[in-house]
Amino acid sequence: MTEPLESTWPWPEVMQPHPEPQTAWVQYDDGCLGAISVTGSEVPELARPGRFISQAEYEELATEMSGAHAARLEALDAIEAERQAAEYAELRAAGIPESTARRLSGFTGKA
Repeated sequence: MTEPLESTWPWPEVMQPHPEPQTAWVQYDDGCLGAISVTGSEVPELARPGRFISQAEYEELATEMSGAHAARLEALDAIEAERQAAEYAELRAAGIPESTARRLSGFTGKA
């Protein structure tokens, strides 16, 4: 069995066998975050207005955005629960049977 030959000359720039990918972290002007991974030596220009940021800043902003999103969803859930309870009470006050009032209002709490 023969040993594989090792080349003593470097690979040409365009023929590197497995270039290491680079990741660039981005915050766009509209507040969106993004990560761009490239295998070349240069990070491409941004397709829309924004700025490059560090990975740490990206992670911090992503955590803040996730927290704000979760808080917004909780607030919307509370508003929806109040609406359902009010509609249920109005339907019951109008003489609608409980099962129908629940179905129409979406209310699932205690009567």
